[in-house]
Amino acid sequence: MSDIPGERALLNAVERRLLTRGTSTQTVNMTTAEVRWRPVFECRIVRTVESRTEQERVHHGKKDLSGRPTYRKLDAYTVTPPAKAGDEQQWELVLRDSVRQEHCSCGNGEVACDRCQGRGALTCPASRICPACGGSESCGRCDGSGVRRHDRIVAATGLGERVTCLKCGALEAACRGCRGRGRVVCPDCAGTESVPCPRCDSQGTIAHTACRGAGRTVTWTEGLIRHTRSEERVPQPPPHPPLFVRYLAKETGSWRTAALAPGDKLPHDLPAAHQSALKPRLTQVPGEVARCAHLRYLPVVRVMVPDDPHRVFYAFPEQGGPKVVAVPSPRRVAQAAIVILGAAVLLRVLFAVL
Repeated sequence: MSDIPGERALLNAVERRLLTRGTSTQTVNMTTAEVRWRPVFECRIVRTVESRTEQERVHHGKKDLSGRPTYRKLDAYTVTPPAKAGDEQQWELVLRDSVRQEHCSCGNGEVACDRCQGRGALTCPASRICPACGGSESCGRCDGSGVRRHDRIVAATGLGERVTCLKCGALEAACRGCRGRGRVVCPDCAGTESVPCPRCDSQGTIAHTACRGAGRTVTWTEGLIRHTRSEERVPQPPPHPPLFVRYLAKETGSWRTAALAPGDKLPHDLPAAHQSALKPRLTQVPGEVARCAHLRYLPVVRVMVPDDPHRVFYAFPEQGGPKVVAVPSPRRVAQAAIVILGAAVLLRVLFAVL
């Protein structure tokens, strides 16, 4: 018998299970039983980790930093510790005497538009080549020159109905689009030779890139202190109970819990293998300012009795008392596997013969 609390009650429950379900004998010799400790273990370690960084900050425009705490040495600045492990906080500080407010050379945050050079408009041609005739087939008699060069009207393909030429006066000879002139008034500027600048919206000025239109900048050294949460799960060391037993234990078992702060001792009834898995993870990590290990564990006993060699019993505490679960023994599983394999081979031979 080990020093595991409650193990005697679990073994008694296994013995009662054997007697009530029947065995090869009328009595059960528990003194020869093989007893192994197979507890179920869950643990997550929650930490608050502190980081301290400095960086140069730039703000375009006015910036009121009077409400922020100042510091001389960031490492020496004291902050409020977290109320509990996992709490997150952040402090934005200003290095003393680092604030600089400067007016930009642009004066008011605007500079001349680089596209229109401050004019607010772009140059545009007063006319364009006629899109219908391309300027080359403007008139079938004068070719847009105003001087008739052909004795008869030269037919133009794809231009549709022809109209009177404004250049030479030939009837039904000119392109309908330009009426013999070869060019049309520019639709963008309506012949004014000027269009609004789209970049500055005709204002002639745009926001200064360097100050983003603010006309001034504020620079300072910012100290940032962050408390961030980290969580780590500790895997259960082997050996494990079967999956079915672990499922039942998770659903109905009376788990023992513990919340371990730095300096707390591990539960005295936690198995050595679990203590060995947990101890290395309870060391302080860089920047750690708070830690708590949330531990759940359930005593599970594995029992093999010579009087019942085909079953393995697992027992764990429930709210109403110990629960006993029987699963096939490894020997029984191996026997079943051999039978299944033999049947498969036999079927294969029969199919081959047929």
